[in-house]
Order: sequence, then C-alpha cells, then structure tokens
Amino acid sequence: MAGKKFLNPKSKIVICLAGILILGYFVHTPLYEAIFLNGPWDNMLVGRLVVMIAFVYLLAQSLRELSKRDST
Repeated sequence: MAGKKFLNPKSKIVICLAGILILGYFVHTPLYEAIFLNGPWDNMLVGRLVVMIAFVYLLAQSLRELSKRDST
C-alpha cells in the first residue's frame, strides 16, 4: 500500500473513511437500482464497488494495526 511506511494508522483510517463515504455517495443509487429495480450493472458501478471493497479492506488493516500498536 502506498504510504505504508510514512502514514500513521490514524491518517490511513481518515483517508479510508473519506474514500468509503465518497464512493458510497456515488454507488448507493445505482446499486439500489441494479439490485431491486433490475437496472444495469455497468462497468463503472462494478469498478466503484471493487474500489469501495478495497477501502473497507484497508480500513480493517489500519484498525488492526492501530489496535496492535495500542496494546503494546
């Protein structure tokens, strides 16, 4: 991950939360339409979902690193 060595876990958490919130804004309505209203699953929606999943994964790693650092 870029910034693994020079960003502390708190700043990575803030960046991941900001990314999740921004992508959530752009994904919510098209995802709802695709699932419940039988709308299209276009490439942009799938790409945004993949990036959002990556942000959630990086958020979990940062939280784990922060809890590991606080316990020692």
